[in-house]
Amino acid sequence: MIDKAHYIEELKAIVNLDCGSFTPKGVTRVAEFIKEKFEPLGFSFQSIDVGSEVANLLVGKNCNEDTFDVIISGHMDTVFPEGTSAKIPLRVEGNYVYGAGVQDMKCGIINALYAFRLLGKETLSKLKIGLVFSPDEEISSRFSKEEIKKFSKGSKLALVVEASPNFQTLTRARKSIARYNITIKGKSAHSSRPQEGASAIKALGEIITKLYALQELDKGITVNIGTVKGGMGANTVPSDAELSFEMRHLSIDDFNTSQKAYDAIIKAEYEKDICVTSTLVSFKPPMEIVGDSQKYQDLITACMAELGYKAEYITGAGGSDGNYIASMGVPVIDAIGGVGKGAHSQNEYIELEETLKRVELLRNVILKLI
Repeated sequence: MIDKAHYIEELKAIVNLDCGSFTPKGVTRVAEFIKEKFEPLGFSFQSIDVGSEVANLLVGKNCNEDTFDVIISGHMDTVFPEGTSAKIPLRVEGNYVYGAGVQDMKCGIINALYAFRLLGKETLSKLKIGLVFSPDEEISSRFSKEEIKKFSKGSKLALVVEASPNFQTLTRARKSIARYNITIKGKSAHSSRPQEGASAIKALGEIITKLYALQELDKGITVNIGTVKGGMGANTVPSDAELSFEMRHLSIDDFNTSQKAYDAIIKAEYEKDICVTSTLVSFKPPMEIVGDSQKYQDLITACMAELGYKAEYITGAGGSDGNYIASMGVPVIDAIGGVGKGAHSQNEYIELEETLKRVELLRNVILKLI
């Protein structure tokens, strides 16, 4: 049996911390909590420096190997700025537990801890288990992703303890996320003599039309223009314009096809004196279904059925560190942490009873891996 009061107290210890991606002091305190709690269960840890802007990546293992039967993946950061934990501390209202980052994803860390405690050190030692907790997942793990990939390579399975909106839903695939900035330089002129200038905004409009033509909803390919800037006034031909946008794809092959078409858009001839440049701001590969994914999906489905639920597998709308792990050929099942909604909002919450049942699910899955 899980002591609910103790669960909430340990959850509170890491929810009531300011640990945004760029608040390394708070993220480091989460890492210290993880080390303190998991070391008695047979795990040793290494902190990996991934840059001065964020806290260290935390990796752990219960063996002397460098590849694992299963990796538990999570993240220690939130999206919230400093001062949020004081404004939105953890609170319990019946079956609902609220707090900044409680669903995304402090409950996942605590669920992994409690599942391991239920199993015990001796049982855990029958598997080679790796732990990887990123300090910057909420900013696409831009600093830690290469180390995450290196740590995960060659392992059999990864379970990502992100939360799910309901008990039975798990994530077996996620789209890639590619974000770009485009800058256009033209030539200014008086609006009464447009032939003497080159409109950066006109070129921008042409590019936007071409970008939306890359979207194929039936294939899961989406394009979104997020921001557009340009010009200085209605009486001036604009010499500068810029936009930011993102594309998402279900497969790396589809991404590569779109990337070739995008490169052609950037290199295309526009009117004289127009110069177009592009920057790939960030790229998260798709979490594709690879290797023995179906075998592990069937195993988890059986565990779910034992608890009286019919498992549902979806393609997630957002990304996670599972994207990077899957890109190394490792099967990934995501959203096997707690149950809740409202991520990134002041009303973020978990459903306590369902989240505690997820502890049992995770324990049973690990047992079946032995």
